[in-house]
Amino acid sequence: MKTLSIIALILLLGYSSIAQKNPEPVISGRTIEVAAYASQEVLPNTISVSFVLTEYYDNGKLVTIPQSTENIKSLISKMKCDVSQLTIGNIYGYINTNSNGEEFFDHKTKYMMKFKNTDCVHQFLHNVDKRSLQSFNIDGMYYDKTDSILRLVQIKAFNKAKDKANVYLKLFGEERGKLLEIQELNRFETLPDFSGKGGSVNSVNIRSGISSIESDASKSMYLKIEYLARVVFEIK
Repeated sequence: MKTLSIIALILLLGYSSIAQKNPEPVISGRTIEVAAYASQEVLPNTISVSFVLTEYYDNGKLVTIPQSTENIKSLISKMKCDVSQLTIGNIYGYINTNSNGEEFFDHKTKYMMKFKNTDCVHQFLHNVDKRSLQSFNIDGMYYDKTDSILRLVQIKAFNKAKDKANVYLKLFGEERGKLLEIQELNRFETLPDFSGKGGSVNSVNIRSGISSIESDASKSMYLKIEYLARVVFEIK
């Protein structure tokens, strides 16, 4: 029993010695909070569009949808884009009953196309015969390495947050301590604007999810990735 008591005392003294050599860091209780923000512009490498072709008259002569389709395929080839990316999304028409029976007449056709960059979209809209277009819409824009760009933007934002805290504290003769808290607020993706009236912004909010808003950005060909977070540091 006496031997066991001695061993227990030795272990207790050893633990106490280790605790004294590695004391818990003391936090001052004073903090500084700064915003971490950064952005990066990239060119989208996939742009999904859809447009509706309709019949029209040219000097009294009817230009059919198949004729307009061939013209558009020729235009896409001249732009050195992949014609195979042009697909049919829907066909709008009606059935007419006459002496020959029932015939289907298509007066509108919806097409979908994937372009490799915004310049191709500008070229298409500039050169296509507008009379054949009833509507045109950009369904989505993507950059296949968005995640890697976002990581770089996050690092840039946090480095700027550290520098900002250092500058503020230096004015008052203080020093920045260790990081206490990071709260991610938003990730913004501003889509290119083809109208000059402002682009669409996809906002990924940590609390409320994805929403779309309008920005007042000037005409642009770039996809802008932005990141915002709240960062709290200790003041030594």
